[in-house]
Amino acid sequence: VVLLAQRELPLLGMINGVLKAAAGYLPLDPNNPVNRLVLILTSAQPTVLVCDDASIEMADDIIQQLPEHQRPVLLLWDHIHQQALPT
Repeated sequence: VVLLAQRELPLLGMINGVLKAAAGYLPLDPNNPVNRLVLILTSAQPTVLVCDDASIEMADDIIQQLPEHQRPVLLLWDHIHQQALPT
């Protein structure tokens, strides 16, 4: 699972969620150039990319630059987090 978010509280929640799902994660720094992040994703070939609201446009731009067969599923952390909260 690739995580795209600033080093703030939401990133910690993303890491915790991935670890609870017994998966591995690759944190990406949104301060890096998009071309660099595309190269990282091309090499890693993840199946899921999770991002926060602030990084959604960058995540979409990165995914669009990948070949169609290598595009991960894009999930928004705030949406996942709201679904997980008990009602």
